[in-house]
Amino acid sequence: MEATVDVSTSLLNPPGEHAENKRVETPEPPQEKLTKDDFETLDVLGKGSFAYVVLCRRLSTNKYYAMKVINKQGLLDHKRVQDVFTERNVLTRLNHPYLLKLYWTFQSEHKLFFVMDYMPGGDLDKYMNSVPKKQLDPATAQLYGAEILLAIMCLHEHSVIYRDLKPENILLDGEGHCALADFGLSKDFHKDGQDVSDKDLRANSFVGSPFYVAPDVLRQREYTNAVDFWSFGILLYRMLCGRTPFNGRSMTEVFDNILYSDLSFPSGVTVSPEAKDLISRLLMKDPNRRIKGPEVKQHPYWTGISFEEVAQRKVAPPRWTPLPSVEEMLAARKNVSAGPSTSLKNPHQVVNTPAQSSQLNDGQQRLFGGFSCTADSHLNNS
Repeated sequence: MEATVDVSTSLLNPPGEHAENKRVETPEPPQEKLTKDDFETLDVLGKGSFAYVVLCRRLSTNKYYAMKVINKQGLLDHKRVQDVFTERNVLTRLNHPYLLKLYWTFQSEHKLFFVMDYMPGGDLDKYMNSVPKKQLDPATAQLYGAEILLAIMCLHEHSVIYRDLKPENILLDGEGHCALADFGLSKDFHKDGQDVSDKDLRANSFVGSPFYVAPDVLRQREYTNAVDFWSFGILLYRMLCGRTPFNGRSMTEVFDNILYSDLSFPSGVTVSPEAKDLISRLLMKDPNRRIKGPEVKQHPYWTGISFEEVAQRKVAPPRWTPLPSVEEMLAARKNVSAGPSTSLKNPHQVVNTPAQSSQLNDGQQRLFGGFSCTADSHLNNS
């Protein structure tokens, strides 16, 4: 899995938004008083730097969700407290078919909890690594590209630069459709109930993932939401070619290639002229020359696909294999776990075991004040 680079781990290491633990005050979202005790934890789905994702079931409705469990001390140690509020604010504000849906957030003494849609298809990186040559067929790549493009444009229309587009952050539901996830590194310019115009969406922090980061970010200058279209171009290339275009034996070499190397396509891979043209225009190193916004949707690469139908989820992924039910999946995992342990960690421990750190003081706990919320727009069937 490709590492995520931010100001604390970057080779460039400039000062930025994560230089200290601080909170940008925003109006508190509406409340529904839920706690971890309203859910049964069933399985560990994944692990991050200081977070786990577990499969859970709401006891009152028997519905399944994914619960992200974040260690407060880890956020404090890495100066990332604002990230969880950014993610919460973006997901409670936006409702889009290709953005991961958030239902509730709440906290305990040591941990924060996000309750979101369970995405049984896993992430796009894992899926691509499971198919021949790690390449998607052209029709699937085109559909997934369209779904992701609509999600990115929704973020931009609502004053958010995503800044961390990569296959690991694209989850697949039971029908094989995409959902963009993990908004902790996003830059949210929405304030006081108002969105801002594209020309005012400017940031300067070094955040992103090495193989997908735009040259505008690497140059340590002010950049715009054009960085997301660069990453989108890298993603299209990865889906069609089975690898990223700019690589190297070290991160320094990768960054040098992003900044200075010409784009080329593998000789043994068939990529349509339209796809090559779109990718080439997305991967313009000069952001002022890079194709972006509605112009991307109008490119001939999308011939044969209706964005209106895609937005309504009417276009099915052409080669998706139906998945077993949650109950079948849990039964299969239970049989496997009868042998040597394969679980990342006991899900009950993830939710209930205090972090192995000293007690948080009152000042530290106040940094997490107002975190709990309910995302009303998604709760009709929860």
